[in-house]
Amino acid sequence: MPRLPLLIVLLIVSAIIALWESPPAILQTPPSATHNSFPIAYMMDTETKKYALDGQLEYLFKAERVNYFEFDQTEQNYAQALKPVITIFGDTSEPWHIRSEHGHSDDNGEKITFTGNVVVWQIDAQHARTELTTEKLVVIPSREYAQTEKAVRLITVDSVTTAVGMKAFFKQDRLLLLSQVQSTIKRATGQHPTRNKHDEN
Repeated sequence: MPRLPLLIVLLIVSAIIALWESPPAILQTPPSATHNSFPIAYMMDTETKKYALDGQLEYLFKAERVNYFEFDQTEQNYAQALKPVITIFGDTSEPWHIRSEHGHSDDNGEKITFTGNVVVWQIDAQHARTELTTEKLVVIPSREYAQTEKAVRLITVDSVTTAVGMKAFFKQDRLLLLSQVQSTIKRATGQHPTRNKHDEN
């Protein structure tokens, strides 16, 4: 009997870790907790590492706090994170980093949805920074993929680009802007910037 409470705690902790580590597969909208819903467990200052079969680190996930919500069969269980940060490691390229104010992961661990002041960035071998900002980003870590239908702003060393909608293929270091794309090309000192407008569908 004295071991029962410890067993329950271990099961809850294992459920939360499995929720974040389960390999993503599809995109879908995460559920929202009602005013009468409370987490059955929470973790502070969490850090989760996911490794590939060859032992290589695939991604590192951190958060100030993770709440785990459990419902009956009418709703999906899910986890809710405060100030999540994820680092996705490619095979050869420099890692990509994503942070936001909040995050969700559904019961199957099929995705992590970052919301509120989302920042995506990479610093290459020449210390050049590529940074993208938006308000919502759905991430599939095991596929090194992310997407959003929201407005985005992309800043590189030589341009500033805005668009609506984006798909990110982190393994290929490729960001695909979907529509209403407008770019400002930075020029050398003393020259005026050049503006470009084009749509990609």
